[in-house]
Amino acid sequence: GGTPKNWINDGIVMANYAFGREGEGHYYALQLTTDVPHWGGLSGSTLDEAQSWGKISPTATRAMAHLDASIGLPMLAGALWDRRRLWQPRSRLTFRWSGDEVRIRRGRR
Repeated sequence: GGTPKNWINDGIVMANYAFGREGEGHYYALQLTTDVPHWGGLSGSTLDEAQSWGKISPTATRAMAHLDASIGLPMLAGALWDRRRLWQPRSRLTFRWSGDEVRIRRGRR
């Protein structure tokens, strides 16, 4: 929540601006938080709010859970490990910086 979430969500807005794209937000969004929206803090802001700002795609797959990260992250890691056959075959991305330019390449496993 809070500042880290804002940096991640603002990243898509800036990428769209930099590359001249319109209306593309994150296609997947998961939020674990102990905060609630009615206090007005950034940690409790909802995925609906992020979607209204164009940070999350209208067609995104998303989920929000109100629980402590010390409980939620081990559960999430366990679920990902149990489903590793879905993500292990994917190749890794490599990033090469040259001046003001970054090149992204899909590498081997």
